[in-house]
Amino acid sequence: IVYNEICKIDMFKDVKIAELGNSKNVAMGDFVVAVGELYGFADSMGCGMVTGASVTVSDTDSEFKIITTDIIGSASSFGVLANIKGQITGIITPNYNTGTSNLISAYAMEEVAGIVEKLMNGVKTTYLGIRGLSVSYGKNSSGKDLMGIYVSSIESNSPAYYAGLQPGDIIVSVGKKKTTTMKQFMDAL
Repeated sequence: IVYNEICKIDMFKDVKIAELGNSKNVAMGDFVVAVGELYGFADSMGCGMVTGASVTVSDTDSEFKIITTDIIGSASSFGVLANIKGQITGIITPNYNTGTSNLISAYAMEEVAGIVEKLMNGVKTTYLGIRGLSVSYGKNSSGKDLMGIYVSSIESNSPAYYAGLQPGDIIVSVGKKKTTTMKQFMDAL
């Protein structure tokens, strides 16, 4: 009881939930703050500049914009990237560190906000297990480009693997939804 009375400090009364920022407005040279587990221990922070904001990478069943920075972290860093207003503009990922430099990179918030919301609400995400690229693979009889998703790789033991998909296949629809871009593929999936 004495411990509880001593620890009743109202230190969190003015704490506010961080807003999600608009990662579409992030540009090279912007000042950013990385917060999370950056150097192998929790509750660390680093400050720096955005070094790239227009890189798009293919990931499993998706395609994401990556924000790269000059902030140094460990090879397994995770946390959030915030702008100078304190708005979250990215989710730190160790998947796209450049070489051995361990520079912090993050998924752009605009790209992952829907996934984060689903996970926070306990909604299961769909998984197929491909990596793909939007491509034109020919022309139809009226000369219009035929578009689809070129399957560049398949994860072993994934639903795509067991369904018989192979690298080199082109996906033109998921169910009855036409898919000509990775964004359409992600939405349909």
